[in-house]
Amino acid sequence: MDILLDYHFWLNIAPGSLPQPVFRFLLILALFFLFVYLFFNIYKNRVAKTAYQKIWLRLKSFFLVNSIILLVLLFFSYEVIPYLSVRILYLILLLTSVVWLFFILKQAMIIPKIKEEIKKEQEFRKYIP
Repeated sequence: MDILLDYHFWLNIAPGSLPQPVFRFLLILALFFLFVYLFFNIYKNRVAKTAYQKIWLRLKSFFLVNSIILLVLLFFSYEVIPYLSVRILYLILLLTSVVWLFFILKQAMIIPKIKEEIKKEQEFRKYIP
């Protein structure tokens, strides 16, 4: 556990390849993100013009971008490319993903307000000829 707190672990220019279980886990995670993106892309018409449309699009882009970046980072680590296989890039990806998910959840918290506005608009349009 002490190695995770050492800056040499995170900033080593040529850290070598990732351990096999970690590499497999990250590869499975990247493929999972890609499949979730494909699922969102297939079912995008079901949420068209609803209150969930913005959340759906943001989640779709989140999964696509993170899967691509993670696959590129795994390629750099597999090929042991100096400077591009630095382990701090995984930490930066994790932190940016958490921040991105925070903003997506923040948007999801206002969905009841959006539904209420849509309901009021439909009620208003009901009386307009």
